[in-house]
Amino acid sequence: MEAKKEEGEVEIQEHGPEHWFSKWERQCLAEAEQEEPSEDESEQSRQKLWHLFQNSATAVAQLYKDRVCQQQGLSLWVPFQNAATAVTNLYKELVESHQRSYELGIQRAYHPLTLSLSPLTESVESHQRSYELGIQRAYQPLTLSLSPLTESVESHQRSYELGIQRAYHPLTLSLSPLTESVESHQRSYELGIQRAYHPLTLSLSPLTESVESHQRSYELGIQRAYQRRNKDVLAWVKKRRRNIRREDLISFLCGKAPPPRNPRRDAQTPKHGHGHALSVMSPSRPPPTESGSLAISLSGAMASISVRSGAPGSPTHLTRDSPVAPQLGRNRRNGLHDVDLNTFIAEEMALHLENAAATAAANRKRASAQCSDVITDSPTHKRNRML
Repeated sequence: MEAKKEEGEVEIQEHGPEHWFSKWERQCLAEAEQEEPSEDESEQSRQKLWHLFQNSATAVAQLYKDRVCQQQGLSLWVPFQNAATAVTNLYKELVESHQRSYELGIQRAYHPLTLSLSPLTESVESHQRSYELGIQRAYQPLTLSLSPLTESVESHQRSYELGIQRAYHPLTLSLSPLTESVESHQRSYELGIQRAYHPLTLSLSPLTESVESHQRSYELGIQRAYQRRNKDVLAWVKKRRRNIRREDLISFLCGKAPPPRNPRRDAQTPKHGHGHALSVMSPSRPPPTESGSLAISLSGAMASISVRSGAPGSPTHLTRDSPVAPQLGRNRRNGLHDVDLNTFIAEEMALHLENAAATAAANRKRASAQCSDVITDSPTHKRNRML
């Protein structure tokens, strides 16, 4: 049972659609499936963008750090020029990467594979986390904790309350002014830290927006490429005939020239009709008359004729040695004309066969009547007649 099942599967695979393609068509399809743009260029672009971002952040931080030199009479022109150059290079690289992303989107739209931008997003997020961790570790010694000061204030408050309780002072002094003073000191301290390190905490929002704009450019390139592809296909279809060959379509989609066409073999071996089967006759029957031979040859000719649409395109064209089932399936729209023509041919064949049968019967009756007039029961009469 398993062997029969395997044989059946092999037979199905042999008659599958992939076995209808020619060698040239299979080669074109294989090359189209193997074309995959490399990821090296995209990775290099991401690394270069991140390197330029680091240079820009370093230049801006150095510009803020060198502000002390201005107080000593030194110029800030060189640090400012370095920072401006780094930011300009970053902007230039962003514009070029936008263009490359757009072109890559167009290229991938023609290609069946669509790349995801998730690796780029993950890379940017990992770089952002690394950058924040580096800032946190670099300025961790400067973030002083206010917990000792708070504990000292609370201990003072407890000592004060204990002193009041010990002295039985009639006045209940409120510690709210002291608490407000401590909170204001704490807010001033935090504001001072924030003002001191604000230029160094660079926001990554421009980089995130750049990644999103990259993705939008990529999707826009894919959309434009699909529209251009559809226009090209429609323009190519308008130039073609009513029927499009599979080789022409594959060659157009793969961008290759179609293979040279081999002339089809129109000459086929003639199929013998029923005339050959009826050519051998018994010696007791009379020789066929002209009408009988005409009916036999007509039936043999009609057996090898099938109906097709007329002079390449008309519904009344007759061709020899062509299968009836494919022509009927192909010319289903002209079915009424085919039925009328077949009915007419069948009636004509039946009429000719009836006339031939009637003529042959009349000839046989005439021959039998002549023989009955001459031949008698006496054998001597036959001998005398022969002598």
